[in-house]
Amino acid sequence: MEELRAVNYDDIKAAVLAKYNVTEETYRLQFRSLMVLSGETLRETYNCIKGLYRRWMRPETKTKDQMRETIILEQYLRMLHPDVRVWVKENQPQTGEEAARLAERYVAAHQEPPRTNKDSTPIRQKPYRVPEKMVEKLKTEVKMMLEMGIMEPSQSEWSSPILLVPKKDGGVRFCTDFRKLNSVSCFDSYPMPRIDKLIERLGKAHYMTTLDLCKGYWQVPLEPSCRPYTAFRTSTGLYQYTVMPFGLHGAPATFQRLMDGILAGCDQYAAAYLDDVVIYSQFIVSYGKNTLNIFLTY
Repeated sequence: MEELRAVNYDDIKAAVLAKYNVTEETYRLQFRSLMVLSGETLRETYNCIKGLYRRWMRPETKTKDQMRETIILEQYLRMLHPDVRVWVKENQPQTGEEAARLAERYVAAHQEPPRTNKDSTPIRQKPYRVPEKMVEKLKTEVKMMLEMGIMEPSQSEWSSPILLVPKKDGGVRFCTDFRKLNSVSCFDSYPMPRIDKLIERLGKAHYMTTLDLCKGYWQVPLEPSCRPYTAFRTSTGLYQYTVMPFGLHGAPATFQRLMDGILAGCDQYAAAYLDDVVIYSQFIVSYGKNTLNIFLTY
């Protein structure tokens, strides 16, 4: 009798979960977005996390290797570009290795041919004079950027001048004059957000968080074949950028496209204007959940 009841219970439970489309993915999302409820004790929070984990992982039906693959696969999918992630998930990979192969296939199929300059004749400009009192500051900036991997020694035929602009805090801003390079480069027409439209989206919001990304452009790596175009000359040698530098006329469009892709699917509560991100909501509960979702997912 007890055995019969157990079988019936399992059948009923499976039918209910199927009717409401409750899957392992449902529990995974709940596990990742769980928040402490008002009045909930620390022990209750722990038990809730533990219960969601067991429903997601189902350790009684999986080996340790299978659970490890599940976690690796989930983390890998979270790191993919939204477009790539959607396509990879549609193909239902079972392991991180399968997901990586699918992602490579997608990127290879959608990769655009490299854009070339309007005029491929190398531009070599004479360096600007650096005042003697700023020479040491220039050397310090070069050393710091080399250590950070922002630039590297170059053997390029191209060369743009640099200049140091004093900042209010007493430091200097390292600037590269790319005007000549920009004049022979292809323009990227990706649209920038309209400020008035962004303000309209915030109209009913009572809660907001703003994020200012640190050196946002430097988070975008340059293709090795494009690095020689960014070469610049200093008193210590010829260098080129390994990441997207400030001053390229295509940089804002490239970065805005990146941010729009990262925030895809979050346009109901988040927006970006270049490296400035705003998360907003009319209600405190959804505001906390949305903010947490941005940090966990992206």
